[in-house]
Amino acid sequence: MLDECDQKKFPEWQAHYYFMQLIDGLEYLHSRGIIHKDIKPANLLLTIDQVLKITDLGVSEELDQFAKDDTITTSQGSPVSQSPEIAAGDDSFSGYKVDIWSCGVTLYRMCTTQYPFDGETICKLYDNIAKAEYTVPDHLSDKAKVLIKGMLAKSANDRLTIADIRRTEWFRQQKPMEDDNVLMPTTADNRAFAMTMFPNLKALIMTANGQSPAYESDNEVVLGATECYNVSDGEPVPTDSYDVNVNNSVRPGNEASHSAAQPTSRKKQKKCSIS
Repeated sequence: MLDECDQKKFPEWQAHYYFMQLIDGLEYLHSRGIIHKDIKPANLLLTIDQVLKITDLGVSEELDQFAKDDTITTSQGSPVSQSPEIAAGDDSFSGYKVDIWSCGVTLYRMCTTQYPFDGETICKLYDNIAKAEYTVPDHLSDKAKVLIKGMLAKSANDRLTIADIRRTEWFRQQKPMEDDNVLMPTTADNRAFAMTMFPNLKALIMTANGQSPAYESDNEVVLGATECYNVSDGEPVPTDSYDVNVNNSVRPGNEASHSAAQPTSRKKQKKCSIS
């Protein structure tokens, strides 16, 4: 949603609504001894009724039930969301405070058009994170600035806990809904709903004789038994113009090797763009 909308950010009241749900979810994970380690906007999904879901626990870590505290020694999250202690190369760090930092980065991104830290390379990015020097845009309210600064404190000991976050004025205030909300894309015509075909995926689409078909570009493939769209004009191709087994992909000029899967008319054969 952030990438698709024109503003590239949420209005503060809408970010507040999502952030409250994020803290609820994170508190539950921590209560179960789970450190997410990769909180970021891309790992937060929304249902149609605006319920936020925390996803992608692929790098998360479950604390031992007999552990004395939340100390962890590894982190495999996205570089832009890493905390200063990780960027500085510390051997161990508080797992809960790592997630709090990532929530601060996420809230910053929700309310602005960028992340608080940047760098031309990973090393420069980590140097900037380790310094914990950033600026908060003036358009944010003072209460929001206080919360963000509390979550992005350089020292983990000075960083807010979830209980501290709940006590901040920005979190506790009731923000009225306004008319400038960013709407969820709802039509298949929106690029957010389009499928993407990676270049190496074409190797999985083989012809009947086991040879990969020759494509004119990496994102074009001829499919059958489905509604297809002309690459040039976007007009739908009638599904009855093809009789193709998906396991036996057809390409122009190779119809002879597909006696059981030939188009009814060569003129009707068009390309489907998977993007």
